[in-house]
Amino acid sequence: MNGVRALLAARGGAVRIGRNAVSLGILQVGGSLATMALAAVLTRRVGFGGLNRTLLALSAEAIAAAVADLGLSTYLMREFARDANAAERLIGLALPVKLLTSLAAATVLATLVGAIFGPQRWPMLALAALALPFEAAIAVTIVWLKARQEMHVSSAAQLALRWLFAAGGIVLLLLGLDERAVIATWPAANLLGALWAWRVLVRRGIKPQWSLATGAVSQLLRSATPFAVTSVAAMLYRRLDLLVLSLFRGDAEAGAYGAAYRMYELLTLPTVALLDALFPELARRAVADASRAALLSAYRLGRRVLLSLAGAISLATLVLAPTAVRIVYGAGALASDSVALLRLLALALPLAAGYLLAGHLLIVLNRQRRVSHAMVVATMGSGVFNLLLVPRFGHWAAVAVSLLCELLLLLLLRWMVRQALADLSPTLESQR
Repeated sequence: MNGVRALLAARGGAVRIGRNAVSLGILQVGGSLATMALAAVLTRRVGFGGLNRTLLALSAEAIAAAVADLGLSTYLMREFARDANAAERLIGLALPVKLLTSLAAATVLATLVGAIFGPQRWPMLALAALALPFEAAIAVTIVWLKARQEMHVSSAAQLALRWLFAAGGIVLLLLGLDERAVIATWPAANLLGALWAWRVLVRRGIKPQWSLATGAVSQLLRSATPFAVTSVAAMLYRRLDLLVLSLFRGDAEAGAYGAAYRMYELLTLPTVALLDALFPELARRAVADASRAALLSAYRLGRRVLLSLAGAISLATLVLAPTAVRIVYGAGALASDSVALLRLLALALPLAAGYLLAGHLLIVLNRQRRVSHAMVVATMGSGVFNLLLVPRFGHWAAVAVSLLCELLLLLLLRWMVRQALADLSPTLESQR
């Protein structure tokens, strides 16, 4: 009887993972297609320079959002998945903190960071900063929905947000306005998203117990600190190359790299969707020692599927890169290095899928500090090599550093996973 129940539970978990992965994949691809549509019109209207100024503003705002989040989003998703009754207490603690830190981050982005990147980019960075408080409110509701495995709802909301931004930006470009008007639609779309997020909580009967009690907030921040380090390091890791290129090589060359990287991010969505669907299931199975065998089974199955999917996408990109660049950015983009850059970036897809899954397993096993250490090492390496090589070799250095650091992360996290699994083996043996 226990064996039958275990089999049914395993099948039920697989069905949930598959259903959520498909939902996330479809909706996230739709959101990225909206972003690509906007990038295509931007390139045709204002060139690679305007495209880079837009990507720079959004990248800087994303880094500021990661810093302001303080690791709370990942921590909350894990805790919500473990205890459905913790929502009101944790949201009431986390939301005021996130709002305060996002306001501080917006101020720094709109002043100090804007000044560093010069007068032509400063207004766009200031406009993008206005979205930060609204994003903070949206993020809390999104992670709560994901923890409940309502991926179709959370992804649909994110899809609508991206389409609002993209559609508004495209309309303004077609009316003859420039990239500054496009960026102004980002905080407007996030304001609508924040109103939706609050309405979801109200309709679900969630009444956050708002609190800034020093002891509770301190405990919350201590628990989230490892996630904060990982989140900020990961965001810097993904955006440093574009920031350094923009500082030292100008908007045109950085725009060509940004165009390729934006397409690469689209290619990662199928594996990211599967990882998002897998994470709550891994967290649930890791709660009790009795479920560790099921945890390892889900991890190993996920690894096989992820690597197969990433490899197939990588091979297809090597063949179809010229066609994709021409369709998205126009025939004129073929004269740039975007095709070659996209092909090189596609080689990183299996590496990224492997280290992200390894990091997810370590997090659910409460070894997030090890993930943080690995991300910090990779981010520091990326920063040093980009600063040394990009000013001289431009975007070729950026893509080479990206591939090298992806490989470094995979090796570090896989080594940590092997250690974690070795520590689990006595527990697994006792279950047999």
